[in-house]
Amino acid sequence: MNPDETIDCGVHGRQRISFVCTHIAHGLFDGTTPGFVVAPEDDHLLPLGWCDDCEAMVQELGGDWNDEATERAEFKLLCAQCYVEAKGIAISANRFRNFGNRSATD
Repeated sequence: MNPDETIDCGVHGRQRISFVCTHIAHGLFDGTTPGFVVAPEDDHLLPLGWCDDCEAMVQELGGDWNDEATERAEFKLLCAQCYVEAKGIAISANRFRNFGNRSATD
């Protein structure tokens, strides 16, 4: 993903792109959250986001994202502001997890 790629959002105008699982994207419609999990790599400003159910599915499939997990998550393109809003809803509901902040003993 090129961090400089942009999209025209009907709500926020031209914004950088981001990707989240379909469950997070659909939660934006009614202001709810299915959880929001990230595992930042390469210092991406907007790391790939997925929900608690997708995290459980990945663990059931062996703990790594593979083709099946990616297909089942149905990642959707969001603008940066929509991503921030979805993440904010999850933070407010205490359902945000950042695996990039895990220590070696977690």
